[in-house]
Amino acid sequence: MDGDRLTALESSFLAFEHPGRPVHVGAVAVFEADPLLDEHGDLRLDAIRSHVASRLGALPRLRQRLAPGWFAGDRPHWVDDPGFDVARHVQHVSLPPPGDDDAFRRLAAELHTAPLDHERPPWDIHLVTGLAGGQVGMVERAHHAIVDGVGGVDLAAVLLDLDPAGTVPVPVPEPVARPVPRPPAVPGGPASDAASPAPASPNALQLLAGAATGSVTTVLRPVADTVLRPRATARRAAAVAGAIAAVIDEGLLAPRTSLDVPAGPDRRLAWTGARLVDVKAAGKAAGATVNDVVLTAVAGGLRALLVARGEPVPHDLVLKALVPVNERAENDDHDLGNQVSAVLAPLPVGVASPVERLGLVASATRRLKGRHEADGFSAALHAADLLPMPLVRGLVRAAEHQPFVNLVVTNVPGPPVPLYLLGARMLEAVPIVPLAANLSLGAAVLSYGDALRICLTADADACPDVDVVVAGIEADLGALGAHSLEDPP
Repeated sequence: MDGDRLTALESSFLAFEHPGRPVHVGAVAVFEADPLLDEHGDLRLDAIRSHVASRLGALPRLRQRLAPGWFAGDRPHWVDDPGFDVARHVQHVSLPPPGDDDAFRRLAAELHTAPLDHERPPWDIHLVTGLAGGQVGMVERAHHAIVDGVGGVDLAAVLLDLDPAGTVPVPVPEPVARPVPRPPAVPGGPASDAASPAPASPNALQLLAGAATGSVTTVLRPVADTVLRPRATARRAAAVAGAIAAVIDEGLLAPRTSLDVPAGPDRRLAWTGARLVDVKAAGKAAGATVNDVVLTAVAGGLRALLVARGEPVPHDLVLKALVPVNERAENDDHDLGNQVSAVLAPLPVGVASPVERLGLVASATRRLKGRHEADGFSAALHAADLLPMPLVRGLVRAAEHQPFVNLVVTNVPGPPVPLYLLGARMLEAVPIVPLAANLSLGAAVLSYGDALRICLTADADACPDVDVVVAGIEADLGALGAHSLEDPP
């Protein structure tokens, strides 16, 4: 896998990163404690590290680090980390007393504010002891260049087990010497010897040649695809045009609010949730999806925040959420990377009634699906792979002040069955998203078993009142659930 280049989207996540503002995704989880502790009550850290290491064969990307491109226009690429040590990536943190939920959330926020070391594979896991409830916590981080939200669930599914007894570990392949092409014999130079073994590692000239070949291939492959498949190219162009038309039709610019400010270096995390069956029932009663219910509740939380801040909230106020859309095929199991598109979903925060708001959200999302807006975004992202890295950085700088969206809301379906780590059941899982592009608030949603969790990542300075959003979300979920019981379909 040496030399795999980042896509333009993945490269943009690197360009968005600044000191004090990392761009990584992750999760917070809580496990039963007993199977993870030894007879003295200490964390079985070595056993956990060995377990994680035994599973990395299924995700070789996690043993690779980022390397810069060889040329000014070249994108970064992945190379094997010869000094990989799982102990650097799986660490232990002990919370001081009282170790309550607030302390755990603060620790998770501090970890997600700290940058990952790009001299190593950019991911890590922190096991947390000292929780007041006696459980063991986990804070997982991975750079967005490695993984998107769905890929993060795949990552957890590989590192964890489907049964308390554990499944057969995936063996980690031993490093092998990769054969490298031999240069042609030079007249007057030493004769070529086809029978002699290839060198164990390429020299600088061969690496340069490989990088050049990779760069040319990266550019020529989509160009050739464009030329040789004109119908597919025409469909992609039509999809992009359709997406642009849909965005313009819905209103090109998002309303400006106090949320639309650059994120600072500090974060606050706040989360809430509901029973998945109740959320499904609320959606079914209105002919809506779980995602529609989530967007409606998030809009209710934003409405509560703006009202509490004394900002005008007219009846026709509609904020905009960037909603990622998974593009993985069903057979792309455990495939990391970023395979997503997106839609711009309207959030009618001006509508006070959660039931009325849900109807508007469901109607809007059906309209977006009918327009195939996600296909247009996908085609645009693939076209961006033709761009050299300096232009990608230029687009990122422009996006720092984008006026098109107010926040990101990502919804990831998690495993419906329990997961285990060394026999310890995972009791709760909460997703975390980064902040970028003058957005001070983001929301991530994850289903696990019979629970749905909504986590808000907030800039600590621009959005210290994130708990108001949580209360608004809880109120809307309660109101929608009560309505579904009063008026069953």
